[in-house]
Amino acid sequence: VVGAQKEVQQETAVEIIRLLLEKGCSPTIVDSYGKTPIKWALANGQIKILDLFAQYGLLEKTSTLIFGAKLHIR
Repeated sequence: VVGAQKEVQQETAVEIIRLLLEKGCSPTIVDSYGKTPIKWALANGQIKILDLFAQYGLLEKTSTLIFGAKLHIR
C-alpha cells in the first residue's frame, strides 16, 4: 500500500509541475534555500520530474553543483 501511495504522489507531483510549466512558471527561480526545482529533483532522485524537465528542454541548459563536482545534464 505504501509503495502504491508513493507512486500516486509522484505522478501527482509530475502533473502539477507540468501544469506550472505550461502556465509559464520558471524552474530556474531559487527558493529560500538557494535551490531551484531542478536541484531539488536531482538531490531527491526524482527521475520522473527530471524526465519532465528534459521534455521541456530545461536540463540541456542546466549545470549544477553536486557533491562539489559540476554535473552537466544533457
